[in-house]
Amino acid sequence: MEPGDPLARTFGELSSEAEAMSLEEVASAMVEARVFVRLEVDSSDASGSHRRSLAGRRGNLPLQESEIAELLVRAREGGHDYVLILHRLQDGPVEEFGINDRWPLTLTTWLLVGLGFLVPDHTFGSGATLRCALFEVYTGREVHRSVGSPGTVDLSLLDRTDGWGLLSSILIPPFWVGNDEVRVAEEVRVAARRRLVTALARDLKSEGCRQDLGERSPASFAIRPLEAGRVAIEIRARSGIRLVAVRADGRPIEDATQRLFESQLLASERMEAGSFVYEGELPREVGGRLLQFLAQSVSGDAASATFDRRDGSASTR
Repeated sequence: MEPGDPLARTFGELSSEAEAMSLEEVASAMVEARVFVRLEVDSSDASGSHRRSLAGRRGNLPLQESEIAELLVRAREGGHDYVLILHRLQDGPVEEFGINDRWPLTLTTWLLVGLGFLVPDHTFGSGATLRCALFEVYTGREVHRSVGSPGTVDLSLLDRTDGWGLLSSILIPPFWVGNDEVRVAEEVRVAARRRLVTALARDLKSEGCRQDLGERSPASFAIRPLEAGRVAIEIRARSGIRLVAVRADGRPIEDATQRLFESQLLASERMEAGSFVYEGELPREVGGRLLQFLAQSVSGDAASATFDRRDGSASTR
């Protein structure tokens, strides 16, 4: 592609300090897709300098750095299980793949009713990618990495050309009318922004992500709704558990109830397929909608998971 080519970069109009999408925009998409039980954007870094520093890191978060340690403390105190860091939106070119398999529909509607310009019969792609990772709030250990792409975008003649192109379609089948590259770049850019966060949401809800969390976290959790609003919990851990705690809607449960639940759960210990398994029923007096279970192993490793009591769904956050 030549210098100044509108298709050379999907987000090419942005300066080096500008953002293709804000954290708030990504967070809103995550909430809409119900990826998280609860989500909070860290607003402590007003200048964005720490955020840019985090974005350039790879691998586990170094706990010896004060800013990272403080971030994880804020996350733990806020009742979160994981920290999601958006590492980088890597720009890429807009690629034209040409006429797609909708051209017969374009031809039919053009001949019969003159509306062939409304059929998305040309396909384009973006080389942009969004890279992010999930980290445990207790150790800073990376537990899942995601690289999302916007995929392909189908555009109609109305989306990919100017007024002259639309006039040309009166005599020429719309799929043979050339593209306005500036218009194409604008349309693909809008679609890419939406699809990148959609791809991220899809990945974080995928079986692959769940497997990563189960394999890389010291413990995994599952709840089972029972009758009359009661809840049963199962914990599987690589090593024996010595402490268990529960928070309901962000608040610790009463000490006596906590001790009873912990003792009964730990007493249920059994070995299954090389894992320590614990099962128990949450005391009836524990109310609240969001239930966070925390477990610490005999080796000092900790893990937690939060569930929506209404449907038993769990989610990283």
